[in-house]
Amino acid sequence: MWNKRISFLLMVIATGSLAVMYRANSTLTLFIVVLAGGVIDLVVLLLCKNKIEVSASISPSTIYMGESVKLKVLINNKSILMPEHVRVKVLYTHKYEGKKYKYLLNTRVNALSEAFNEVEFKVSHIGLCEYNLEGIIVYSFLGLFKKKIRVKNQKTEVFVFPITSDISGSIREKTTNDNVRYRSDIPGYDRTEVFDVRDYRDGDDVKSIHWKLSSKKDSLMVKVFSEPVENKELVYVNYSNKRKENAEAKDNSFNFEEERLNSVDEIFIKANNISMGLLKLKRAHVFAFDSKEGQRRYNIEKEADLRHAIKDMMSLTPCDETCFINTLKRNHYEENYDNIFYITMPLLNKDEDRVREQGKGNKVEIIYGSK
Repeated sequence: MWNKRISFLLMVIATGSLAVMYRANSTLTLFIVVLAGGVIDLVVLLLCKNKIEVSASISPSTIYMGESVKLKVLINNKSILMPEHVRVKVLYTHKYEGKKYKYLLNTRVNALSEAFNEVEFKVSHIGLCEYNLEGIIVYSFLGLFKKKIRVKNQKTEVFVFPITSDISGSIREKTTNDNVRYRSDIPGYDRTEVFDVRDYRDGDDVKSIHWKLSSKKDSLMVKVFSEPVENKELVYVNYSNKRKENAEAKDNSFNFEEERLNSVDEIFIKANNISMGLLKLKRAHVFAFDSKEGQRRYNIEKEADLRHAIKDMMSLTPCDETCFINTLKRNHYEENYDNIFYITMPLLNKDEDRVREQGKGNKVEIIYGSK
């Protein structure tokens, strides 16, 4: 564009010099025509820029790790005038990466027509990706002038999910529990455990009569049986931003940011695999995590519940410090878990001891999100 501006300026100087030197009508006319061309170019730009609309769409909106998405930018010129081209600046961010990447898309669009440009992004890490139309610039037909177009928020999001691996076999071994627990608030139908004893009523099952106690009381007494509680598992995810000191950090070739992203990937992969494994074994369970926006807890009964929980985890902001199970126990004190899967970034020794102490009375497995 600067080449065109310099060329136009040289042409104005040259024709102006000729007009001064020769003072002929022809040279003066040429000078006026050149100046008028620049003015017309600016007027055309001002007239057409307000009739240019830009929109963006992305497909698909959910992908799996390692797949690609395509961002399509559509430019609609409703003016009878034609600009030289339209430049769109796209800003790409990954929630856990923190960096911002800029892409420039130059598109030519004719009068009263549409044109589109497409860019493909391959996403290497799990999480939430955002694509924003940061700036739109329209260039005049001769390329001498440019004007920015204001656009409303044109943010599009893509959720990058982990690929599921079947680990239901190993989960079955880890969650085997022969200890049966019973509800303390309501009776049930498990004849192996007595909930209460009461007087006999018409219609009671004869098999429920407590003969030994009836003989002592000299009246018929009936056993009321207990309601067993299903074994319940908890998948708790700690994906805090806290970094563990690592001796490798002294090496300039060691990339802390890349290590953290890989750890986050592993956290999502392992949480997803464990939860999907429990679902395959037909075990409804609890999926929970803490964030800066507060604690989140989900009852997972089907795959759609899990996808909703993982989407929320991607959208929210990780805590700056290690998150512990006790907050969940305080908020849901009535719950007890036979097995706790605590999936986390690498912990300091004192934090690991604290996690095990809080899970006392439960089978706690600490799973690290690092390869």
